Amino acid sequence: MILIYAEARTGSSNLLRSIMINLFNRVYDIEAPHFEPFKNKKPRKSSLPYIIKHIGKHCGPEDNRYLLNKYEKIILLTRDCVENQALSWAIASKTKLWRFSKEHQENMEYKKDDIPEVNQVEWRIKYLNSSKQYALNTLKNKEYFHVTYEQLYATSPYTRTYTLINLLKFCDGGFSKTMDELNMEFQHPKFCQRRS
Repeated sequence: MILIYAEARTGSSNLLRSIMINLFNRVYDIEAPHFEPFKNKKPRKSSLPYIIKHIGKHCGPEDNRYLLNKYEKIILLTRDCVENQALSWAIASKTKLWRFSKEHQENMEYKKDDIPEVNQVEWRIKYLNSSKQYALNTLKNKEYFHVTYEQLYATSPYTRTYTLINLLKFCDGGFSKTMDELNMEFQHPKFCQRRS
């Protein structure tokens, strides 16, 4: 089984969609109830074929260590620019808009109260840095694929595609689609929910 281990605002839902489309020809419904990877340390059944997304903040260190050690392959998804991730999280936390389309972004009006407090953003930056280091330390003797938000969503189309192909080969050694055959539908506006 494969685990996507991430924190909020990394593009993990879009990455899960992309893997589902390209490996299984299935579209993952983001509005479906979130799958909880375990209850009482026993994995629950998922409707998704052998791939699970987990947000580290949703569990404590012991449960996260259990998950990172349990799964055969881990995709560690982080962001290079944790400042943007922290700000995005703080705004979403204040506005309660965790997912929104490009149309929402263009029509959105921020109120003065929607601007997060500096200490909230600073705390989140510290948390994200320690969370990333915790995951890297836990995974040091394990097979994992470390990819960043920037590699998947903030680079040239060629780099994005190349990164995605390598990631899909990590997930499934028999994966053999070429760049031209790759389904990039997850980056279509109806799927892609880019964040700052």
